[in-house]
Amino acid sequence: MSTIPIPVAIAHDDPIFRLGWEQILARHGQMKLVWIGAVDAKYSKAIRNMEPAIVLISNEYGLDSYKLIQALKTQNPEMKILLLVSRELTSAQLETIRALQIEGYVEQKESFEQIFEGINAVLQGETLWPKPPSKFPFQAVLDGLVATAIAIDA
Repeated sequence: MSTIPIPVAIAHDDPIFRLGWEQILARHGQMKLVWIGAVDAKYSKAIRNMEPAIVLISNEYGLDSYKLIQALKTQNPEMKILLLVSRELTSAQLETIRALQIEGYVEQKESFEQIFEGINAVLQGETLWPKPPSKFPFQAVLDGLVATAIAIDA
């Protein structure tokens, strides 16, 4: 049983990154690259015309990626968009990209297989947003110290 490859569009400003994705997707089989180019809102019509199932957009230069996302979502609110981030997002950046109503983000440093898993999850209707920590990072350590202190005093 053969499956039709998933059409993918990629907007990234780094030509080396784009070349890598072209080569990986050419060998992947489950996904087919239908458009690849720089992050610029002027390409939104070209991307839309290729009818990708999902668009991966780099946020390397911030404002350009947000403008492209807005243009794509304005033209097609149902378009699935996954942001590729190169570094940890601040809470303000996270709020901004959530407001753009995209499906989430993945870190570029992840392996291709992990990114493919993220793409497949989004295509299955999931979103890729980090879960907020239930406690600040050292809370578990403090809880342990308090429990130990209470046990010693008892």
